[in-house]
Amino acid sequence: MMRAIVVGLIHIFCLAVFRVKTVGAKNVPKKGAYIMCANHTSNWDPPILVSSTKRKMYVMAKQELFKNNFIKWFAKKMRSISCKKRWKGYRIS
Repeated sequence: MMRAIVVGLIHIFCLAVFRVKTVGAKNVPKKGAYIMCANHTSNWDPPILVSSTKRKMYVMAKQELFKNNFIKWFAKKMRSISCKKRWKGYRIS
């Protein structure tokens, strides 16, 4: 219930502030698994994606976000999954 209210509020906020336009929603299957990826131009990408589809969605979030107890609680309510980043030894030229 809380998730539905928060997602609805985020959707209204994103429409008003960012003027989000959903393109290709018909490509999301009505049943079965799917993967939706954002190019991550901002931290708003995950909330915008979640609020723009009617399908149940889980979001991967970096483990560091789960250190704060409130954010950890909120992220779990929003169906976020903690994942560990492994960037050591990787170099971008």
